[in-house]
Amino acid sequence: MTKKGTKKIVIKAAIIVVLLAAFGILLKTSSDTRKEVPYDPAMLTARKYSMLKNWIPKNSNLVVVADIYRLSSIPVLKNLLEQGLFKGDDTSIKTIGALLGAETKIGMIVMSAAFGDAGTPVSFVVVAQGDFRELDFVESVKQQLSLENLSLSSSREGGVSLYTQAGTDSPFAFAIPDPSHLIVGTKEIMKTLISERKDKREFPLTTLDSPFFGFLNSSERIQKALPPQFASLTQALFWADENNSLQISVMCSTQEQAAGLKMFFSGMKALSMLQNESNKEAVEALGSIAIDGEGQAVRIGAPLDSLPVIMQTK
Repeated sequence: MTKKGTKKIVIKAAIIVVLLAAFGILLKTSSDTRKEVPYDPAMLTARKYSMLKNWIPKNSNLVVVADIYRLSSIPVLKNLLEQGLFKGDDTSIKTIGALLGAETKIGMIVMSAAFGDAGTPVSFVVVAQGDFRELDFVESVKQQLSLENLSLSSSREGGVSLYTQAGTDSPFAFAIPDPSHLIVGTKEIMKTLISERKDKREFPLTTLDSPFFGFLNSSERIQKALPPQFASLTQALFWADENNSLQISVMCSTQEQAAGLKMFFSGMKALSMLQNESNKEAVEALGSIAIDGEGQAVRIGAPLDSLPVIMQTK
């Protein structure tokens, strides 16, 4: 497919993404007439994740979990997610931005990515957990699409309705498999996800009690894309701890490689402090980064408040 063709697909798919943000109005204005217990965004993070985890693809290399309700009390981390991690041209990424900005009963958002083999597209899936009403939401999407002379089509996959934009070659689809989850991804990955939803998930997560956590499992494709210094990386775990610090634990293949990576990080920190020596705020922020190593792991920690400054340094 040509770049021009890919761009057209993304633009067409983006129409649906914009419409997904309409659920904010629906959830705020419609009354709850269902008999089910309403979704509570204040429930424990571990409980939210337990409800959601089977909608995360089993082959994910990257998983980012964000407890939106708790992040509202940590604006610096929420802003970093909105302005950095969840920006991009991919429709799924844009969906996260729309969901984060909507004043709705959203409790959790998870982004996952499977990188696959070289030359194949990266598969993104976004899952939002909240209080959803499928019939009202889908009807609103249809009405908005009709204004552009477009329509919505649906098919049944494993008892779940899969919605796509009719009459286009857009690869994107969305589904509301239950009243608490909205899923966005490509048609093919969505079909696989629905068929595997009852399979057991075992992801390498350090904690389920953090407002922000996740992991990166390395692969041949990822290693080729990283600088040589990171070639020994096998896995990275990250989370926000109880002290409002971001923690990253990087696993290497051997202790020697971990020692070399720790030395590299320490050297980069020292060099950056030297390059920014005239900026007192930057030096203090860089100085707050803690770098430790034990066995095959390298641990990096930094206060969340210092991250915006660190990210702007040379």
